[in-house]
Amino acid sequence: MTRAPEPLSIRHVDPAEKDPMSHVVQLSSVPATPLLAVRRQAARHELAEVIPEACGVVWDLIRASSISSHGRNVVVYLDDDG
Repeated sequence: MTRAPEPLSIRHVDPAEKDPMSHVVQLSSVPATPLLAVRRQAARHELAEVIPEACGVVWDLIRASSISSHGRNVVVYLDDDG
């Protein structure tokens, strides 16, 4: 059995703090899930338009191909500002 690596540091955040940049992190082991991907390149100010369009491309393929989906959208943003 493979163990998940221990986190380097996770800070517990009290939801009463109302700090919009704070997050509660939970580590879980889950079975592998296939992922459909669309690659896009966009400036930060274009993300609000580009991300939904890319998700739409994936969902159109799912509907047209009778692929079983669990309804999860994943976006990976790689900041290349330099």
